[in-house]
Amino acid sequence: MSKREKKINEEVGMTDAVGCELTRNGWKDATRYMRGERGTKAPDAWIYDRKDLTIYITSGHLRHPDEWIMHCRDVDLEEEVLCAKTEPLEEAQALAVMRVRNRLLKMTLVLEEMKNPALSRSRE
Repeated sequence: MSKREKKINEEVGMTDAVGCELTRNGWKDATRYMRGERGTKAPDAWIYDRKDLTIYITSGHLRHPDEWIMHCRDVDLEEEVLCAKTEPLEEAQALAVMRVRNRLLKMTLVLEEMKNPALSRSRE
């Protein structure tokens, strides 16, 4: 586990997460396992970590025990509810990526408006 992953885990209360095996789509298992639990407990936390973007999703959050939630501090998303815990992992992952993509699009529009103030006047 990288230093960045450890820091993220500590920030979201996952201080002793272990493992982080790659899945088929680049997400890593970031579940907090007790000794001997690996392989017997379904993963409930996943991280997608690249150089400039880290997305963390979990279905084991204290304030949202029955929901998948996400964090992406790179674009200022914290405890965003994605869907019910009963939804498949792939659905939660797709929704998390969509939320980050939407935030980035909004940020890009703001930057474009800064570059060309006439754009912001035309939207009013």
